[in-house]
Amino acid sequence: MWSGGKDSALALARAREAGLDVQTLLTFYDAGSGRIRFHATPIDLIREQAAATGVPNLVAVGTAWSEMEAALRGELDGLRAAGCAGVVLGDIH
Repeated sequence: MWSGGKDSALALARAREAGLDVQTLLTFYDAGSGRIRFHATPIDLIREQAAATGVPNLVAVGTAWSEMEAALRGELDGLRAAGCAGVVLGDIH
């Protein structure tokens, strides 16, 4: 789970230090504004951050707040179906 903030960056660094093979960053943003909730970071900057991490995949999901829970469940189900073994959370929200 990637918000683009310090907590997410620290979680990614610790996951890698622990030997985890991080293949995907998952982020949700407000579809209306094109910005990450809480940080208000533009999604284009999140895409640049993701590329800089070297993690091969970024899944960026634009939602309305009312759709957030269903979108999260859907994305997690999709990751599970694709063989994802776990999720690292660095976003305290």
